[in-house]
Amino acid sequence: MFDITMIHIGRDDEKTDTLLKFLHLVFMSRLTEAEREAHLKKDFGIDLWDETREELSDMCNLSQGLKEDFREELMEEVRNDVEQEEKKNTILRLLKRGNGIDIMAAATGWTIEHVQSFLKSQNLQPAQ
Repeated sequence: MFDITMIHIGRDDEKTDTLLKFLHLVFMSRLTEAEREAHLKKDFGIDLWDETREELSDMCNLSQGLKEDFREELMEEVRNDVEQEEKKNTILRLLKRGNGIDIMAAATGWTIEHVQSFLKSQNLQPAQ
């Protein structure tokens, strides 16, 4: 079972401001668990029980895990983009040297159809 909370951001009143500060403290701040717990007590008057402390730790770890997952996905996407650009540059170098599509495909690991499609997108023709 899930509890869902909806938050409307946009009103400039004290309740919204307090709620946003609380959410930032719980999910976004780079504090240790002990620092976060101290701020909850000092700023919001919240004393944590063992069970609540464990749940807070889980939530903080979840948000950190999501950030790390996003970072890993972004790095993988960048690596793939760089790899594709390298393959395109390889094809262009081989084309300048007069190599055929079969050699371009073998050098890049692309299919002949993929190489042809790339060359066509660049308005280029392979050597006959």
